[in-house]
Amino acid sequence: MSVFRFCALLAVGLLGLLSCGLNPEESSSPAPAMPLQILNAARDTVVVNGVEYCASISPWRDFMPGPNTSLDGKGLLVHASLQRCDSLSIPDNLHLKFLWVIYNDEVWGAVLGEERTPHNGDFRREAMARGGPKWGPFVEVHGVIGFADENGEFQMVCTPPIMIGRTD
Repeated sequence: MSVFRFCALLAVGLLGLLSCGLNPEESSSPAPAMPLQILNAARDTVVVNGVEYCASISPWRDFMPGPNTSLDGKGLLVHASLQRCDSLSIPDNLHLKFLWVIYNDEVWGAVLGEERTPHNGDFRREAMARGGPKWGPFVEVHGVIGFADENGEFQMVCTPPIMIGRTD
């Protein structure tokens, strides 16, 4: 094998390795199955150490034309947010873990990937779930966010109902 061919194969291999896990279009890992009855019992606020937390989601489907987009669009994407209801800072050791999105009697669950952005600071935790079902757009869903509180205890909080949007 020539040195040129070896270098070319090595470069292609390294490029492949570097791109593993960095694709923002990859699907989130599935969350543990949770019975609908338990998810529907989640409250819209949860109190931890005397502090009240609330949550919201922004779900949408992407119909932007592109090389990896079919005519029926991409699967559901959801931005999840947890914050103190009084808008004060929250502890660093509070972590978003799971999201379950409920549409009628169907549930899609995903492991959340927390995202720190300059605008969220210490006042909320934000995360994304990708690659969900092709519900909607323009149908109402609600979410349940599962998180580990500052004591390491698992908590669940329900989000208000919201319509799945779309981007074109």
